Amino acid sequence: MAYVRSYGGRRPPGRTNRLPPKKVTERVAERVNPRFGESILGYIARLAQANMVPVSGVQRCAGLDPVQIWYSDRDLQQLATYAQQPHESLRRLAPEPPVKLDGYPYTRFMGHLLDPEAVYHDQNRRVCPACLKNDAVYKATWDLRIFPGCTEHGLRLIHHCPDCSAEKEKPVPLNWRTEDLRFCRCGCDLRELQAEEYPAHHQAAQRLIESTLMGKVVEKPPLLA
Repeated sequence: MAYVRSYGGRRPPGRTNRLPPKKVTERVAERVNPRFGESILGYIARLAQANMVPVSGVQRCAGLDPVQIWYSDRDLQQLATYAQQPHESLRRLAPEPPVKLDGYPYTRFMGHLLDPEAVYHDQNRRVCPACLKNDAVYKATWDLRIFPGCTEHGLRLIHHCPDCSAEKEKPVPLNWRTEDLRFCRCGCDLRELQAEEYPAHHQAAQRLIESTLMGKVVEKPPLLA
């Protein structure tokens, strides 16, 4: 399938699952229910933690590519079988492979059509320390470029681990190689990090978009009312 617009005829960034279909025979010992508003990798991380295996272990057992960005129905059915969860409960958590509509590529994410460029095409985490302190759930909106901050706490999301970056020339991104969403793999407690304030006028616009994605009703900011 050809992808056009800003991609020059190439596939948009981000990988789909390049592994062959897998018949999933294993099942998790400890079931974990998906949470509304969390991301698919966040769910996989919680599932891994509950079963005391690495994130890569869950991905391998479910036949998922460790570096994929987009999740087809086949991928989620394999994960649903392994996790012993309804396929439908996982679909909303993961962005679908982009398809062309009226000549332009789109992905369906959280039940809405988005430009694929709105989704981060990497395997890194972005977190709000205050959110993790309240609840160890990785929000799906943290994987969207259009949401650089947390509207609940008025903080910019943190992309890098300060401890890992201390002696490096460039900041070291937070990745998914961790046994607990609240920590970096080096042991740094992400809940205790100090995040920058997120400007109020940016929060207002972001809150309106978030409400659409999450199916919530909020009062429009004065400039958008």
